[in-house]
Amino acid sequence: MGGRGITVETAILLGARFDTSVEYWMNLQRMYDVSKLYHEDAQLYERVKSIKLLAKKMELA
Repeated sequence: MGGRGITVETAILLGARFDTSVEYWMNLQRMYDVSKLYHEDAQLYERVKSIKLLAKKMELA
């Protein structure tokens, strides 16, 4: 797979066609991009998990 992501122009057109917001389509693209990055860079994913865990521990303290 692969190809191009959803552009703002495409999001506008999809929103008009499916009666949804531009933000809906842009958020889908953003979530896909983040998910793809985590899968491609396991070290980044582990660092983010560590930061979240540390933040949660600090919150409980």
